[in-house]
Amino acid sequence: MSKEQYVLEVRNISKAFPGVQALQHVNFSLQEGVIHALVGENGAGKSTLIKILSGVHTPDEGEILLHEEQVTIHNPRQAHTLGIFTIHQELSLALHMSVAENIYLGMEKPVRFGKFIDWDQLYEQAGAILRKLGTAIDPRQAVGELKVGEQQLVEIAKGLVTNPKVLILDEPTSALSSKEIIYLFKVLNSLKQEGFSVIYISHRLEEIFEIADTVTVLRDGQEVITTSIDTLTTSSMTTYMTGKDISLIDRDTFRNTAKLGEILLDVRDLSGPGCDAVSFSLRRGEILGMAGLMGAGRTEISKILYGAVQKSRGQIFLEGKEVEISSPQQALAHGIAYTTEDRKNDGLLLEQSVMSNISISVLKEIARRGWIGTKELEISDAAKLKYNIVTSSLQTKIKHLSGGNQQKALIARALACELKMIILDEPTKGIDVGAKQEIYHLVRELSEAGLSVLFISSEISEVVDVSDRILLIRDGGIVTELDRTDASKDIVLEMLLKEVTHAKMD
Repeated sequence: MSKEQYVLEVRNISKAFPGVQALQHVNFSLQEGVIHALVGENGAGKSTLIKILSGVHTPDEGEILLHEEQVTIHNPRQAHTLGIFTIHQELSLALHMSVAENIYLGMEKPVRFGKFIDWDQLYEQAGAILRKLGTAIDPRQAVGELKVGEQQLVEIAKGLVTNPKVLILDEPTSALSSKEIIYLFKVLNSLKQEGFSVIYISHRLEEIFEIADTVTVLRDGQEVITTSIDTLTTSSMTTYMTGKDISLIDRDTFRNTAKLGEILLDVRDLSGPGCDAVSFSLRRGEILGMAGLMGAGRTEISKILYGAVQKSRGQIFLEGKEVEISSPQQALAHGIAYTTEDRKNDGLLLEQSVMSNISISVLKEIARRGWIGTKELEISDAAKLKYNIVTSSLQTKIKHLSGGNQQKALIARALACELKMIILDEPTKGIDVGAKQEIYHLVRELSEAGLSVLFISSEISEVVDVSDRILLIRDGGIVTELDRTDASKDIVLEMLLKEVTHAKMD
């Protein structure tokens, strides 16, 4: 493609923060009608580059060109004016306002008599934009009443109002179900056909191969390679991202030495909010995967097992004895721990130190007459080394760590207790490939040490690769159970989507 067809060019962009060179002479070019993926580990410079294009940060050096004209982007409003619209991972929607009001928030609205908003016209205009996205979302409906996938479409509609040249999506599928991801990709491909240019950021490599035309890999603030997606494999992309020749999992050898023990957990006819008549067993040292679309009931089942949600009926047997678990404290007393899928809101104490976040689960046990002493530091320092938690200090606020290191600290907190079983709910959500590999191998090490693992993930490929057995969850119940040797991503996805593949989001 000729240079004249570049919508956006970034030349020799550098940006430094105190003690960190975030970007160093980065070049990036975006073609018209192309979905261009931007990938790299946490800290690679992706967010800094996007914030420069969005007007949040100003580069220390380098230039930005739109259709060969140099521009300076001082703030997000100016980025919108220039035709660059960013949809961040955390959606910026006013949940109490209507869809139409959100789409035109901060924008010029149609008026009557020179000063009154013409609501009928506003709803019609918003409806036209939504129809362009292939959805029948009611523009009068409150955004808070919509599903997450529909809210994502409203965010895209906000961008289309500005008639953007460049649409940037940062981790757009992190909270979407498989069905919603399929629909989002359909929308993005439709926009591409209309000539829109998209920068797509995701830690999920399988998505990159499905949606992207071109890929730029960043590592340590520098461009490593820009190439067509057709020239890459998962292995080669991972190597470019990490600088190491690694594979996330060699499925053929990952569990070939697994030795499972007797049944540890036996669940019979378990029912409660979001699940019904669930029965399954879990052996010592087993990695039991749980796969399902968002809202299928995976998290609901795990929270009942952990005592965070009360069951309405059913029995839980642990080591052959029936137990009642009505609180997380009781679960921990029985040796069952749970790590939440939403670590920032439900798991971590973001304003507290790394040490406090790791040790909080055992403070009661290590305290003597109300005095903690040095034991807290010893436990946290040992966890830092054992689980490779990268931080300059254990006193650093955990909010400043990368997603992968936050997740490892959360798991370390659970493992500080004496456990028989751990429930990992979306343990690799929002983390880079290097941290993913570490967590996969940690899970294997835990199982080989005799710990039973319930592994829950919306990434079908990792459930298939990591687990000894897989429970397929739909509508709050178990659809079927697959042994590792019988499972593949395509088989699992086909079973989960059997009843919803052709369903519309409206």
